[in-house]
Amino acid sequence: MPKFRPKTAKKLKHAAIARIPGRPAKASPKLAGGGRRVVAEIGEIVRKRAQAEAAIAEARKSHERLREAIDLLPQGIVFLDAEGRYILWNKKYSEIYNRSSDLFKPGARLQDTIRIGVERGDYPEAIGREEAWIAERLTKLYQPGERHEQILGDGRCILIEERLTEDGGIIGLRVDITELKQREASFRLLFDSNPVPMIVCALDDERILGVNDAAVEHYGFSRAEFEKLTIRSVQAFESEPPWAGDRTSDELTARTWKHVRADGTLIDLAIYSRHLVYAASAPRRGSPSWPSTTV
Repeated sequence: MPKFRPKTAKKLKHAAIARIPGRPAKASPKLAGGGRRVVAEIGEIVRKRAQAEAAIAEARKSHERLREAIDLLPQGIVFLDAEGRYILWNKKYSEIYNRSSDLFKPGARLQDTIRIGVERGDYPEAIGREEAWIAERLTKLYQPGERHEQILGDGRCILIEERLTEDGGIIGLRVDITELKQREASFRLLFDSNPVPMIVCALDDERILGVNDAAVEHYGFSRAEFEKLTIRSVQAFESEPPWAGDRTSDELTARTWKHVRADGTLIDLAIYSRHLVYAASAPRRGSPSWPSTTV
């Protein structure tokens, strides 16, 4: 009979994985196909988010650079969207409209600030015809064409020029021409009331642009008749205008000329001429003449 020996139970060995602080744990088992896709999608989302944040940061920098640039401009400038809402404006614009600047906010409508300004009395030209004035101003805003002037409540005169952008928005330019208007008024006063006959002519086509009261009386032509003439029309013999010749100086010395009055009589004149920009109509330039009788 074979002897059966009882099997001895094997002793189990107990083991543990020890993690040593500061050392990485063993790599996890490789993910199945679905898990890898999830990880890839998460990585793509993180990458796109980083790109978006970088683009936003760059846009903010560009916006700040644009604001710094327009703040350096001596003119007021404003950007509006297609609905006439404020997008961006510079410091000069706020200074020009200082009585309304508390209303300037991104998204606010320019027509609302205009209406409130009318109620405050910021636009004296609107007094007594408020709604009509507002309608005219909005027409000029949304259908911009020629430049126009605007008088503010403090007496300043603002030149306004507006243009449409490709997306229907509006870019507006504001220039304070108060000093220019004051000089123009002073010149007009000196010109009109001067006892010496004065004539303003265009350099390009020699047309007579304006005359003072003394010239009307001295020559016998009306203002309307003068404006149909050129300077050569009143010269008796000379073929060149008074400002021909040496142009190295703005003011030309006197020369003796013969001019023709409206009744055909001849008069002897000593004419001085000086170049100027007439009625802010550059690039057209005029030459005023100060003729005096030397009988």
